[in-house]
Amino acid sequence: ATLSAPARRLGPPVEVPPKLVFTLMKERELKTKLQALGLPTDGKKQDMVDRYTAYRRFIQSKLDEGSTATTGQLRAQFNTQQRQQAAARRAVPRLTEQPGSAAPSSGL
Repeated sequence: ATLSAPARRLGPPVEVPPKLVFTLMKERELKTKLQALGLPTDGKKQDMVDRYTAYRRFIQSKLDEGSTATTGQLRAQFNTQQRQQAAARRAVPRLTEQPGSAAPSSGL
């Protein structure tokens, strides 16, 4: 073995999930796809579409980087990243909810 040998992935090769036509899919079908990938199925249909799309991009970017992680490891990284982003969104007050942003009353 040489030092320049490429790193090898343990387990089956990681595949990018196929691109889906979400407008033709029912919510139940999308949930089934997410479950098969080991991804959360909570939220509205658009939340699930966003999650699937983000997962596809995440896997593609990791493969482009030459990651040797397994599908399970990448899925765990993605789910952790999603939870952290959701927590950050909840922790930051929305701009529309700032004090004083409501229209002043006339008082008459």
